[in-house]
Amino acid sequence: MLLQVAAAKDIYVAQNTTGSGSGADASDCRSVSWFNTGGNWGSGSSQISPGDTVHLVGTITTALTVQSSGTSGNPITILFSSGAIMTAPYWPSTAAINLQGYSYLVVDGGPNGTINCTANGTGLANQVAAGAVNATGNNVTIQNLIITNIFVRKEWATDSITSGGIGFQNSGLSNIIIRNNTISWCFCPIWIGWYGSGNANIQIYSNTCYYANWGIATGDQESGSSLNGLYIHHNRISGLSYWDDPSDNNHHNGIFCWVVQGNSTLNNLQVYDNIIGPDLGSGANCTAGIYISGLTPDPINSPLVYNNVLYTTSANLGVPSNGFMCLSEVTGGYVFNNTTDATGASSAETIGLRVYAGSGVVVQNNLFSNNGLPIYNDDTTSSGVSSCDYNCYYNDSGSFYYSGGEISYASWKALGFDSHSITSNPLYVNVSAANFNIQSSSPCVNAGTSESSYFTTDILGNSRPSGSGWTIGAYQYNGAAPAPPTDLTITKVSP
Repeated sequence: MLLQVAAAKDIYVAQNTTGSGSGADASDCRSVSWFNTGGNWGSGSSQISPGDTVHLVGTITTALTVQSSGTSGNPITILFSSGAIMTAPYWPSTAAINLQGYSYLVVDGGPNGTINCTANGTGLANQVAAGAVNATGNNVTIQNLIITNIFVRKEWATDSITSGGIGFQNSGLSNIIIRNNTISWCFCPIWIGWYGSGNANIQIYSNTCYYANWGIATGDQESGSSLNGLYIHHNRISGLSYWDDPSDNNHHNGIFCWVVQGNSTLNNLQVYDNIIGPDLGSGANCTAGIYISGLTPDPINSPLVYNNVLYTTSANLGVPSNGFMCLSEVTGGYVFNNTTDATGASSAETIGLRVYAGSGVVVQNNLFSNNGLPIYNDDTTSSGVSSCDYNCYYNDSGSFYYSGGEISYASWKALGFDSHSITSNPLYVNVSAANFNIQSSSPCVNAGTSESSYFTTDILGNSRPSGSGWTIGAYQYNGAAPAPPTDLTITKVSP
């Protein structure tokens, strides 16, 4: 007996029925109303089935609500055709695309698929908590979308609308991929709220996030929760100052990971190859570029933070109050080969790395330039940083914070730290162009130590080492002409 396997179908959907309404092509589209009807999802030849691709066509002004799951190896894909856009004065908090609790789904923006709002924000017709994509299922991929104007906020306004770009919240979240999206003008472009057990393998990478309060945020939502495997990498984040507010209710973070609800755990957290800056927000509104925050008894176990570039070019664009990187109440941890720079800002205002109330953090191969305090080790204890060496410190105050007060670099070294570190000009390629790659004559070349048991590439994907040793900072010098900036350039605009 031959086994009959149904072929995957292409189904075209527009705002309203076009042509014959068969859904067979872009001239004969099904309607959004048809898409949102549960009876049109299933295994029938005229239903949306596992393995099918739904092509969105033209301008869509009604929210889409998925009605069923795909299967392993046969996801249901929602694909924006070229020029397709979902637009409305505002989308509901349930989002323009609501995947509900369904799994094995892909939302793909294709070449230029866009979701936006036209009248939601400070001084506009609406001020509501809108959303672009909302999901609570597993084995879901969201990719290649352009999401913008979900809430357009004016700097120093008093409204605080928690609008979102792509959001997940559920227990047992697993195999989630959010990649290659460009998201601007919302409170938080990418949000993952997890609770319960079985949360695992969440990957957030190659996204561009700007004009937001938090770029990427994820944390536990109830006590006793656990997550194993959170990977945040190759993202570009800036433009946080538009969520500055007079009462300091918004605390900006480029990347924010927390475990604070009580008896929850986060294991295997990796944050790497991200560029965050130059606009981090003003004054106390900006907490950190990368903020990893536990709260006893909620351990974040041995987070790995490496190959990140974090910078600001002036005090007006914001100086993180808790450091470019802040690890708070973590157990263990590795901070390797990051570059932080505060050129143009007052050096007394800047902190490269703050370790607060944690223990066992290893700090190696980092390049701290133009930071007032390169390392701020706890508020009142000395247990946070356990090992610190092979770093480069340049143009700073000459002081470190240790066990409740500032101490000199000589006193810091006398504690057993930084016996192999350097204090020379790193010789960046072009600071004014935000190119923090280094020249061939940089003293950082071959001055680091091997971290090959953790990673073997730099922020550009070049192999580490190249030549006789590891280069300090996010970029490995490999003898070739330094690459041009990989920075996200943001020009401040008036919303």
